[in-house]
Amino acid sequence: MKIQDWMSRSPITCSPEDSLQHAAGLLWSHDLGCLPVVGADQKVLGMLTDRDLCMAAFTRGSGLAGHSVASAMARQVFTLSATDSVKKAHALLRQHQLRRAPVLDKQGRLVGMLTLGDLALGGARLGRATRRKSAGELAETFAAIVAPRAPLKVAKAAKPAAEATLKPAASSVKKPARTPKPARAKRARGTRSLTRSR
Repeated sequence: MKIQDWMSRSPITCSPEDSLQHAAGLLWSHDLGCLPVVGADQKVLGMLTDRDLCMAAFTRGSGLAGHSVASAMARQVFTLSATDSVKKAHALLRQHQLRRAPVLDKQGRLVGMLTLGDLALGGARLGRATRRKSAGELAETFAAIVAPRAPLKVAKAAKPAAEATLKPAASSVKKPARTPKPARAKRARGTRSLTRSR
C-alpha cells in the first residue's frame, strides 16, 4: 500500500513571509492543526502548528499580525515520498512522535499530507482481516506518539555581566585571626544554678 493512496491531496499551505495572524486564520477556517510552509517552487521550508502560534503569542506578549511565519515555524521537517509504503509512514511518525508529515513528489515538491486521521480513514476502507491489522498498527503508532519524551536538560543561564561586576574583587589583605573565646568554667555534677528560675 502506497502513501499516495492514503494521503490528503492539495494541502493548505502558507509562505514564510505571511503573518502569523494570516496563518492562524487558515488553521481556523480549514479546521487544521498544522500548515506546511512552502516557497514559490512548492518545496517545503518548514512546518507551523497551532501550538507554534500559541507559544509565539505567549512568549512575545504581542499580537500575531506583526510577526512572520518564518519567525515561528519549525525548520527541521520530516517528509515522506508519495511512493513510500504505509509501513514506512508508521515508522517515521513513531520515531519522531509526529501526528502528520508532508508528502513530496520525486522533484521534492509538496503533493499531500499524511495524518493520523488519513491512516484511520484509509484503514477503515480495507477488508476485515486487513482492517484489523491496520487498526493494530495505528494503535501502536498513536501510543508511540503520545509516550512521554525524555525531559529536556535546561542549561543554566550565565549570570549577566552587570551582576558579575558587583562581586567584590578578591582582596590581598588577610582577615585578622579569630581570638579564641575564654573557656567556660565547668560546673560540678549534681549542682544547679541558683539564679535560674524554675
